Amino acid sequence: MQPVRRDDRTAGLREGCVDAALLWGTVHDPRLVTTEILREPNIAAVARTSTLAVRDRVTWRDLGRRCIIVNTVSGTLTAQDWPADATPEIGAEASNIEEYLHAVAARRGVGVLPVSVAAQHPDPDILYLPLTGAPPAVLTYAYPRTNPHPYAATFGRALRQDRPAEPSAFVRGRNRRASADA
Repeated sequence: MQPVRRDDRTAGLREGCVDAALLWGTVHDPRLVTTEILREPNIAAVARTSTLAVRDRVTWRDLGRRCIIVNTVSGTLTAQDWPADATPEIGAEASNIEEYLHAVAARRGVGVLPVSVAAQHPDPDILYLPLTGAPPAVLTYAYPRTNPHPYAATFGRALRQDRPAEPSAFVRGRNRRASADA
């Protein structure tokens, strides 16, 4: 097995470039077999120069009053995920995590990321704050329904059996950890 990054909603599955993929969000494609692998808390990504940077945590409604950054390829959220009376404006759209984080750092909006994604992408210009009241991020395993790799289903079963009990949270400072309530 060789990891491959594809900036495509199904990570190359539709084109036959990969045999299986882990995708953020729920996937509705009749050509794919999908299985929810885990749900984890989301965390807020704010520029260190943002007025939100002085807070210890933010709420889902707080972000609904701001501009948000949307990852149109692999993101898990849209403005429609907020209540009608607290729907954020789109400050910027990005097609990959690097563009997304640059937009947050440039104060084009705030971001919402799964805790594990934030932990993998520390940035000196961004603070990750616990986010209360947010829906969880869903990680989905997918493979083609037609002509799948011989071990695709077996690998999916193994992933479901090996779910972590509790995802760790990554927030604010380099060594500071806290829970991200969802």
